[in-house]
Amino acid sequence: MDFRDRLYRLSAAELEGLGPEAVKLHQSGRRYFKLDISNGDSVQELSSSEASRAMRLATPLSMETFRLCLSIEHTGFRFEKTVSKAAEQVSLHSGGTSSLALLLMQQADDVPHPT
Repeated sequence: MDFRDRLYRLSAAELEGLGPEAVKLHQSGRRYFKLDISNGDSVQELSSSEASRAMRLATPLSMETFRLCLSIEHTGFRFEKTVSKAAEQVSLHSGGTSSLALLLMQQADDVPHPT
C-alpha cells in the first residue's frame, strides 16, 4: 500500500524500550509503522500511473473481498487474525526481523500506558 501522500495515517511503532532485540532492530536502521485500514482502502482498479509502474491488483490469499495494488516484487498477501500467526507467516522474510518487529509491537501494545 502506497501512503506516501497520506503519511498522517501511519503510526510509528516505538520499539526502543523493549529490550536488546528491539535495540538491535532499531540499530539496523529499520523502522516499523502501524496502519489501520478500512474497506475504503480496497483498490477496485489500477490508475494509469500504477499500471505504468508494473503494478497489479491482488485479492488476499485469505480470500476476503479486499484488493490491493502490489508491485511486481510481491506475489500475494493475506490477512491474519492474530499477531503470532502473522509473525509465523513472515518468519523467513528479511532474516526474521519482520516477525520480531510484529511480536515486539504486540508486546508494546500489551504494556499498560499511564493515563
